[in-house]
Amino acid sequence: MTTLPSSATVLIPPAIPPAVSHDAPDPQVLTPELLRAWAWHKQGLDGTLLGADAADVYSRAGWARSVGGANPYLTLFARAGTSRAQADADVLALKIHELPTARGCTYVLGRDDFAWGLQIGRDAAVAPFRVLARMGVERGEITLLEEEILHALAESGSPLDPKQLKDLLGASVRNLGEEGKKKGAATTLPTALGLLQADGRIRRVPANGRLDQQRYTY
Repeated sequence: MTTLPSSATVLIPPAIPPAVSHDAPDPQVLTPELLRAWAWHKQGLDGTLLGADAADVYSRAGWARSVGGANPYLTLFARAGTSRAQADADVLALKIHELPTARGCTYVLGRDDFAWGLQIGRDAAVAPFRVLARMGVERGEITLLEEEILHALAESGSPLDPKQLKDLLGASVRNLGEEGKKKGAATTLPTALGLLQADGRIRRVPANGRLDQQRYTY
């Protein structure tokens, strides 16, 4: 039998106990009913968000997808009992806002999430310019148009819709003709507006203050 010298330091790893946590629930307890109740709670549908601010609801339950429908209102009413009038007042007070974010889709989110919501949507805002570039539009042209948009909005003193902006900017907005229409870019204006919004330099707001429509001003 081989023996080790008495001066040798021998590191013998302790036996590894089975990976069992005494805090883990018995799998048999995780019934479909319990899992549904947990999901109900996590979504704030169990009354825990009753009376909460709209921004808190969106922060805890998730942003509300908005495509001109009633989903942002239903999200708030089902969890906090928020009325449509109160939600519209929160939009006006910039406690919540509709922004282009993940994949360029619009969501209504709380004020604390505005900055990173815009950052998530930045790549989607840049994508339309790649289409314009293939039609010969240079980045400098869009940059100049962005500055002219900012100047027009500052001079106006009140929100303007895209048609009003196009009329004011005149030849600065390039018409891309039939080729542009086929590629979803009839003019250079939407791309410039999208980039400005993604940078947080302008805001797109509902024309009548409501989230369940798709007419906007800037």
